Amino acid sequence: MKCFISAVVVGLMVAPGALADGGAHITVDAVQGQVVIVGGYEVGEEAYTIGVDGYLRHMGEIETVVTIGAWPFDPFVGWQAAREIVLTSDFFSATGRLDGGDFAYEIVNVAMVNGPGTTTVAWGEAAGGTLIGVGRSDGVTRDARSFIVGFNGHPEFQQTMIQDEGLFDVTLRAWDRNGVYADSGDLIVRFQAIPAPGGVLVLMVSGVCAGRCRRRG
Repeated sequence: MKCFISAVVVGLMVAPGALADGGAHITVDAVQGQVVIVGGYEVGEEAYTIGVDGYLRHMGEIETVVTIGAWPFDPFVGWQAAREIVLTSDFFSATGRLDGGDFAYEIVNVAMVNGPGTTTVAWGEAAGGTLIGVGRSDGVTRDARSFIVGFNGHPEFQQTMIQDEGLFDVTLRAWDRNGVYADSGDLIVRFQAIPAPGGVLVLMVSGVCAGRCRRRG
């Protein structure tokens, strides 16, 4: 079966790599029994697309998501954090096309751009001073490598964590943990992990509730 992606993603009218918190929304749909990664369901997301090569692009150019500082809490102290990509499964849930699915986004590859080497990437939801539901690129099982959004899920306050400085391509693949739907094609997001001024991320973590989700009927 042919794998493909269709998407238009981003948040507010700001410069690439400087989106507002929770600005770049990505969700899933299903076509002929296969998961498809989709975006562009929020107002103002029209400038971002996913190219035929799988890359997240802005005005036709590969988008680079820049980290905003070092995470200050265990077990990711010192990792560089970005929070511009929000992975969801809620937008098409009312159509019935996703019935029976339990969806997740697997980190399938992390590659350094223009040079050898790699790093470890983690994806989770911030809840106070912790990350919950974390998927890590070095996980030994598919579940361990995945950020799980479930059916009709919209986890808030997501953080992408990168262990080392550098420019990296992170490949994500949406899949159904129940096996009802075949895997999606790949989405590649480029991250630049650099120390922010001051060296420590200023986080708005107070009042963040564990497991908080926004659901659409």
